[in-house]
This record gives sequence, C-alpha cells and structure tokens, in this order.
Amino acid sequence: MICKRFYAKRILIQAVSLGAVIVISGCQSPKTALENLNASDLTWATYTSDKLNYSIAYSTVLAPSGSEHGEVLFKYGWGVPVRVRFTNEAEGKKTGAWFGNEPTEKIKLNGRNGEKFIYEHYEGPFGARTVSYVIEYRGKFLGVEFRTDGELNEIQQRMLDSFRITAN
Repeated sequence: MICKRFYAKRILIQAVSLGAVIVISGCQSPKTALENLNASDLTWATYTSDKLNYSIAYSTVLAPSGSEHGEVLFKYGWGVPVRVRFTNEAEGKKTGAWFGNEPTEKIKLNGRNGEKFIYEHYEGPFGARTVSYVIEYRGKFLGVEFRTDGELNEIQQRMLDSFRITAN
C-alpha cells in the first residue's frame, strides 16, 4: 500500500513538473527585443476594428488580441508594447490610463487634434513608461499607447503613422 502511494505521488510530481516546463517554454519572451528588430525586414498586416472604425498596421511578430469593445492589445512575448484604448475618464482613472497626467504636447492623430501623454502606467506592482496619443472620439477618449523606455521604436512609430479612423 505504501509502495502504491509513493509511485502515485511520484507520477503526480512528474506530471506537474512536465506541465510547468511546457507552459514556461511556450510562454518565453522573444530572444530579440522589439526595439532591436528592423521594421522593414518584418511582415506587416492591418488590424481593423469594426466596432470603433479604425485600422492600424502592425508587424506580425506582434499578436493582436481584440476586445468586444473595439480595443486591442498587441502582445510580444509576455509584454504588451502597443495598445489601442477606448475609455471615459472615470474608467480610465481606475485602469491607470493617462488621466491625471499633464499632456506633454498637442498632437494630430489621423488629422484629429489631440494630446500626447508620457507617464508611468501601473498594473499591480509593475509599472511601465507609457507614451499615449489621445483624441476625443464618440464622446470618450481613444488612445494609441506605447510601452517604451525612450522614444518610440521603429515598429511603434510605423504603427502610429498608420493609424486611421475609417468612419465616424
């Protein structure tokens, strides 16, 4: 009886260990940092939100994850270097968006007047420097957000330049 328990416990430990290895190996961060990739060497596609009527070009090294509300996260490994956010002020303050920060400059996003914000965005204990380009849109705010330690990298800049509102 003791022998059966020992082997059952051993098999369980091995199965859990194998599962952990599979999960970790499948979720590893990419070997090359996004800012070290050359945008012209990458394949590009277009993400379109039918809900909010915008489009944005993105490198296929990023994995878009859209929401039912029209927002999208562009994932790279474990990170989210680019996000399109659609929010009102109350919800934006709860989620740590640009609200409460002073704009750094006036901008145009697809020909529309807006503001640029640079701030620390926190999700739990972790913070990331965020550069957001924000316009008023449909009674709320639409922002294209970039997580970056400095200026936008080549891929992020190309995405910002490609952003288009396709209808009102």
